[in-house]
Amino acid sequence: MGRITIEQTSNKWAIENRLVHPEVVNERELKAITGGRMDGLIPVSTKSNKKGVVVKTDVTGLIPLRTFFTGVVNKKMFLKVISQLITIVKSCEKNLMNVNNLMLDNDYIFVEPRTKKIACIFWPIVNNQNAQTPSTFFQEIPFSVVFNKHENLDYVSSYLSYFKTQDPFSINSFEKFVLEMLGEVVENKSYIPSGSTGSTKFGEKERSVKQDAEVADDKSKNIAYNPLHTHSGANSAMDRSKICSKCAKINVNSSMYCIDCGSTLPANQIDISGILSEVDEKVYPPLKPSNCPTCKKVNERSAKFCADCGSSLSKTSTASPKNNSMNTLNEQISGDFATVDKENDTTVLGTHDHNYGGTTVLGAEEPTFPYLVREKTEEKISVNKPSFRIGKEKSYCDYFVLDNNAVSRSHADIITKGDRYFIVDNNSTNKTYVDDRPIPVKQEVEIFSGTKLKLGNEKFVFYV
Repeated sequence: MGRITIEQTSNKWAIENRLVHPEVVNERELKAITGGRMDGLIPVSTKSNKKGVVVKTDVTGLIPLRTFFTGVVNKKMFLKVISQLITIVKSCEKNLMNVNNLMLDNDYIFVEPRTKKIACIFWPIVNNQNAQTPSTFFQEIPFSVVFNKHENLDYVSSYLSYFKTQDPFSINSFEKFVLEMLGEVVENKSYIPSGSTGSTKFGEKERSVKQDAEVADDKSKNIAYNPLHTHSGANSAMDRSKICSKCAKINVNSSMYCIDCGSTLPANQIDISGILSEVDEKVYPPLKPSNCPTCKKVNERSAKFCADCGSSLSKTSTASPKNNSMNTLNEQISGDFATVDKENDTTVLGTHDHNYGGTTVLGAEEPTFPYLVREKTEEKISVNKPSFRIGKEKSYCDYFVLDNNAVSRSHADIITKGDRYFIVDNNSTNKTYVDDRPIPVKQEVEIFSGTKLKLGNEKFVFYV
């Protein structure tokens, strides 16, 4: 990729990408982004000068992901970011856009501080000289995050282990894995990830990519590869099939996911009747018994991913009845609390029933509240009231500090308003600090998960 520069003034970032040979602008992708039909992508524009072509964008009112992750990050905060980024990647795949042109970098991914909504920069160019695959970014991002040490960090280990066991990488399988870690129930047969078929979150704003290609036909010389282009001499068998835009694999028309790379296939494809049977036999060989371990779909013997649900078939094997019996026996004696389905890599909590179709079943959860961690004692303090007071006078406060005279009797209040949180200094003697900055008296200052608080010299960390 060309030379990228970023300039910051106040809360505005100006980012430019100066293209280098042989990079050129992809007019179809540029039209989709500038038209605002791609949710999660920041609009970009182009300009030409003596030095060449520049693709640029301005970002206002957002903060970089690196800044968002400056404090301590908890499980929900981390996985929600990953989930949103997966949705953006899948949206690009659905619209036949090169996902390697996404600027998946903590400095170029932006977050709306209040809503926590993610926005990415996509450079609409071809012949990218510095491409980065999404799988590489997803695998490396945990190493740039400071996780909450007061949480069970097994989920981080599971996250990193996923990339060692899932080869090749499938964005659909990864999305399902992340949703299950978030505790969201995923039905195997009724679950259709965003960016596959049916209605989309872009609604009426999203038009057919094929129409965009026709509108931009006069500019198509700048496009190195147009996956929508059809050859006049194409065989009817090709018209009946779906061609993967990522690996060019020919898939059956009913497939939702590519059986070679797991990418999402277009929802609709032209279906021409009257195909010669001998051509069908060559393009679509007879299906062999290769059952998907997740949804039980029968796939081609050579398939690497399920055509129905996108799950990896790399671990599928035709085990003998004897081996199946041994697996069942091992599962029954593995423990009283959890039963592990070795074929689906799924843990069902609190039950021995295997008929859950690959879904993690969680028990009823009690209401959760934000909390403070007192650094001196590592005590966890639940902020379980809309107005939670901290001080050293027991009769006035919800949490009182007995062993620190620097804390005032009614030092500060933490206020909850829906899903937003604020701290107010009650005219304390030694002030209240948010991330080491003193705050004004009797004014609400918004705080977020990972914010460091200091009452006098007593340190706390706030978590959601």
